[in-house]
Order: sequence, then C-alpha cells, then structure tokens
Amino acid sequence: MGVSKYNARFFTFREQLFKQFIATAYLPAPESPKDVVIINLKNGTFEVGPNGTRIRPFDKSDFLTYQLPFKYNPCDTAPTFQAYLNKVVPDEQKQKILSEYLGSVFIRNGNSSIKLEKALILFGTGANGK
Repeated sequence: MGVSKYNARFFTFREQLFKQFIATAYLPAPESPKDVVIINLKNGTFEVGPNGTRIRPFDKSDFLTYQLPFKYNPCDTAPTFQAYLNKVVPDEQKQKILSEYLGSVFIRNGNSSIKLEKALILFGTGANGK
C-alpha cells in the first residue's frame, strides 16, 4: 500500500498513542455559539444563524476538521437535482417541504433559536396507482 514495512509495523502503536494523548491531554473544548451552524467550504465558512446566511473567511478558532469539496456561490443552481425532484416529487410545495427537511440536517441539536422536531414519512403509490 505504499508504506514501508518498518513504518507500517508501528501504525497501531502510533494510533493508540495518539488516542491516549487526546483522552488525557485535557485540551479545552472550543465553545461555539448554539444558535449558529457553520459549514467549512473551499472558499470560506458558510454560516447559518438567526440573522440569515453568509459566507465568511476561515477562522482557526472554529476548530473545523473538515472541508466540503466545493465553493459556495449563491447564484449557482442544481439542474440535475431539480430535474430529479421534478420527476419524483412534481408538486412544488412538497419539494419545498423536502428541501426544508434536508436543510434541518445541518441544524445542531440544542440550538436555542431554531426549534425543530421533524420526521420524514415517505409515501408513494406504485406505477399502477396502487
């Protein structure tokens, strides 16, 4: 797999040592606002809060350990996804409900400004309408 046998044989030891360090280092947990959701993108951090949405510069104090592999552009559209929605959920009102549900995935539990309790129930008829 491209790793020399000398380095590979110590992999488990290194992994265990790192986990032990994290468990006992008593590093302070970063405090983040409960009413803001942040998503790390290629061109900045997308922030969803009570005052709306915005893209802002990266901030190391966010302690984000991931980055989604695309840039935020408010003018972008998703024609393939929209075509799929039009095919499987032709009713525009139901598309909005589905979009709202999918967006709720990004809302953190315990958010003080947005109270969400959602359940998705999918019901459809077969090709024969039965």
